[in-house]
Amino acid sequence: MRQSQILNLCILAIILLSLPSCQKVIQVDLNSVDPRLVIEANISDQPGPYIVKLSRTVNFDEDNIFPAVTAARIIISSNTGQLDTLSETSAGIYKTHSLQGVPGTTYNLSVLAGENTYQSTGAMNLPVDIDTLIVQNTTGGPGSGGPGAGGKNKQVKVLFKDPAGFVNFYRLVMKVNDSVLNSIQVTTDQFRDGENFTVTMRMEKSEIHPGDSVRVYLQNIDKKMYDYFRALSSEGGPMQQSGTPSNPPNNLTGGALGYFNVYAITSKAIKVP
Repeated sequence: MRQSQILNLCILAIILLSLPSCQKVIQVDLNSVDPRLVIEANISDQPGPYIVKLSRTVNFDEDNIFPAVTAARIIISSNTGQLDTLSETSAGIYKTHSLQGVPGTTYNLSVLAGENTYQSTGAMNLPVDIDTLIVQNTTGGPGSGGPGAGGKNKQVKVLFKDPAGFVNFYRLVMKVNDSVLNSIQVTTDQFRDGENFTVTMRMEKSEIHPGDSVRVYLQNIDKKMYDYFRALSSEGGPMQQSGTPSNPPNNLTGGALGYFNVYAITSKAIKVP
């Protein structure tokens, strides 16, 4: 190859490299998602009133202030003939009047918001007692304070006996003094029917100290709520209310986000030594 040809090839290569690469630019409109209704409804076997909270999602780039949904019509009924039409006591907050949760009963939720109706069904299982709470010192691992923090923390263990012959799904919630911890924790007896359970409550940092009052609540929930809270826990925390992120599958029809949690509950308290 002649020297002139080599020079021409080099010049051509330089020109090609200097041209911008061909890339397809995809424009994502984060504000294009329509707001969705969020339902947060709970019924337990403890005395009411029970509360249903309604709000709407916001767009991805908006402040996390979720507008309340007012003037909705909410009815909760049961397979035993109970029926309660809830009253709106403040913006987006609706309360029952006479409904009382009873284990072994199935409850139906109906929400009419605007022109859309949303429904859900949940069965209340039997309560399961907590046998013992144990507070232990631990070193290392999550919540121990890390290097230079002394490496010491306290953890709470919950002991209970699973009743044999039933498939149970549990959610555990811990309250320290007057504050409920945000961690979501669930377990099931699907492969441990009738066994003794020891569950270490999940804490990401040192959240209990000597003198604190700790109460653990054991909710016996249904499978749909177990799947919901398990997915929520794997996604790292409370439900996203922006229009863009994914939300776990729930037990609500009509495209609403949130949940209808029907459960029996027991609790036990301990003073941290």
